[in-house]
Amino acid sequence: MTSHQKIFKVEIKEPSELLFVAVWVFVLCSVFGYLFEVTVSLITIGYTEGHQGILYLPMTPIYGFGFWLMLILLDRIKHLKLWIQYLICCFAGGLFELVCGLIQIEFYHSSSWDYSTYPLNIMGLTTVPYAMMWGLLGFLFMRLWPMLRRQLMKLKNPMTMKFTKAILVFLIADAVLSTAICIRAAERANNIPAHHIADQWMDVYFPDTLIQDQWPGMKFK
Repeated sequence: MTSHQKIFKVEIKEPSELLFVAVWVFVLCSVFGYLFEVTVSLITIGYTEGHQGILYLPMTPIYGFGFWLMLILLDRIKHLKLWIQYLICCFAGGLFELVCGLIQIEFYHSSSWDYSTYPLNIMGLTTVPYAMMWGLLGFLFMRLWPMLRRQLMKLKNPMTMKFTKAILVFLIADAVLSTAICIRAAERANNIPAHHIADQWMDVYFPDTLIQDQWPGMKFK
């Protein structure tokens, strides 16, 4: 068994299939996460907030990474009873959200969500109800995965592989730029002057007003 088969254990036969599946699971689940959070905002508070996790695409990447995690878990837990599968998805999803929040605070000196006023919150970065939501979404994803994989494989051909690689390059570029401007915004919030020409460029073209419009919920530490 190759290394990528050991990680995913979901009948992925070759590296190109892994690339195709990984990219499109990430894209589809990130777009789903964006639409899901926009819908929840409309229902709960009557308007939408900045749920777009990267600069140029309507995506919330934490969902893409989260469903990668569920995909990695899939064959490792599918032999267990359904309620145990659900509990594992709850724990994995809640822990994943907590770790992502801690990484953002530690390395990017910012926070995109704060649940400190919510009941049953854990360090203000996740809550038991949200962990249960992750569990439900992960459990449903595992049930739908065989059908989703079949549909994805029907679309795989040389042309769609080229498009997939182009999407991957754009995603990486968008993520790198989004990360850089968020780090620079955190520096500005702490009155740290520009170190080099790249910082100066970001100060001009990605000022605090743009950051506030793009990610209104982001708080800098």
